[in-house]
Amino acid sequence: MGLLPLVNAIPKSLEVFLSIFHPFSFAIGIVESMHMENDLQGAFFSDIGGDSSHILSSAIYLTLDSVLYIILTLYFDKIIPDKHGVKHNPLFCLNPSFWSKKKMTTVPLGEGEHIKEDSGDYAEKVPIELLGKEAIRISNVKKMYSGKDKTTEALREPFKGKETRKVPESWERISLNLDIYEGQITALLGHSGAGKTTLLNILSGMGRATGGSANIYGHPLSDLSLRQEIQRKIGFCPQIDIYFELLTVKENLEVFAQIKGVPRSKVKSEVEKVLSDLDIENIEDMKANKLSGGQRRKLTLGIALLGDPKVTPSCDTEAITSLIKQHVSSAKLSTQNVEDLTFTLPFLNMDAFPALFSDLEGHVGRDIVSYGVSITTLDDVFLKLEGEAEIEKGDYGVFAQEQNEEEDHFSSEPEDSSLLMSDSGTPTISGLALWRQQVLAVARIRYLKVIHDIKGFRSILLLLALFILPLVTTTIVVNSFHSTNTWELTPQLYFRRPGDRAHRYYSNLLLVNTTGLPIENLVHGITAQNIAVDVLDGPYDENTTAYNGAIEITRDNN
Repeated sequence: MGLLPLVNAIPKSLEVFLSIFHPFSFAIGIVESMHMENDLQGAFFSDIGGDSSHILSSAIYLTLDSVLYIILTLYFDKIIPDKHGVKHNPLFCLNPSFWSKKKMTTVPLGEGEHIKEDSGDYAEKVPIELLGKEAIRISNVKKMYSGKDKTTEALREPFKGKETRKVPESWERISLNLDIYEGQITALLGHSGAGKTTLLNILSGMGRATGGSANIYGHPLSDLSLRQEIQRKIGFCPQIDIYFELLTVKENLEVFAQIKGVPRSKVKSEVEKVLSDLDIENIEDMKANKLSGGQRRKLTLGIALLGDPKVTPSCDTEAITSLIKQHVSSAKLSTQNVEDLTFTLPFLNMDAFPALFSDLEGHVGRDIVSYGVSITTLDDVFLKLEGEAEIEKGDYGVFAQEQNEEEDHFSSEPEDSSLLMSDSGTPTISGLALWRQQVLAVARIRYLKVIHDIKGFRSILLLLALFILPLVTTTIVVNSFHSTNTWELTPQLYFRRPGDRAHRYYSNLLLVNTTGLPIENLVHGITAQNIAVDVLDGPYDENTTAYNGAIEITRDNN
């Protein structure tokens, strides 16, 4: 497409039509400038309204193409399914809600809207003071993964299939139902592949449920027009650590605060608050790749807490684990839930137990509520192995596809994920202001990475010295020896030679003969100088513009 202007002259209408292609728009300006340079006329910005108008036309085409491509990119980004299968309707831009954004407010629950409680030992009765404070409501949520040969069902009925225990009949007909209350900590427990990450993806807006519904503060997650507004109220803290390795802790928090839409005037105070809350002020100037495992986990949690989100999915056991492994390096985390962690300590390290217990005692009342010691019996070992066998037998193959898909997106699935609720949030910017701040944040990331990467920065300076400095030096030296430039004026700059074809920038030399006598000798002499000549007998017409030069031949009275 870019070579088309080189082949032949293109009609103006076809040129305008083909200008929607970026290479063609660029080639139009380049090719026309090349023609003018070859004709020794040159293209100048000072003459952009005249012979050099093609430069302006090419710039206008390129600008309109850029705007068109940005609009198409944003449109197809909405309607093409992402890796979680979320997409908008192709006609989403025709909906009034797309053009008139309304601020999301909490929708209170009406009477009879609470999930029906099951009686028995399998459901906890909700305290009266929590009714009406539902922040997240999950109702009959299902997720299906369709493959070529089979369909994998996640978040299915909890007791579907063979089950020996007696459970309520209503549980055989339901999917996942759960109310999560404001100001409470809620944990999702389950074996690997049970669908915890799938549910968190649905709640964070990264995935869509196949069946059922999920609401956050009364707003359905299925409503894609509110998706961005809902996500601003959610801080997602995955199991893997997300940060920029070459940036310091404070720089990471500042960059992510800008990306998440925290106003620039409040970024500094917001970062200082997170540093203080997580007690990481002493490492704020340390690069992320120099942090320990627990410190990296705190940084990831701090990123999720920026802007005071109302919902924060998170998981952090690194701090306690690192504390115990300081004394017993071979200690292993055997079980964990929302309230306690269980570690296995080998008897070979019994000499380190006193120091460990003393250190744990010093943390009681702060990071640790209480701790205890027990000896594992043979019965405990047997029950543990039997339970693991039941889990493997009952779920092997059913969630295999889902687990593999989850492991592709997350390096490892957390054994538990907790929802940390807070009552207030910091308002964030949106729209064009958010887009501009995010672009500046990405540019700042590039700048900080160059500054912190000393080797890369030195490489850039070395390349500049090797390639740019010789050119500058050569130019200075040449100009010092050639202070003036000469350009020989010859007839070939203006006139055609005999036998040359017509050209719009060259012409024949016009001889105006007003003597009434033949001038063949003069014509022959000029032609011998390799100049094509036209002879006009009679007076010269001053309105003649087809020639670059003319010689009027007259004679005096003598």
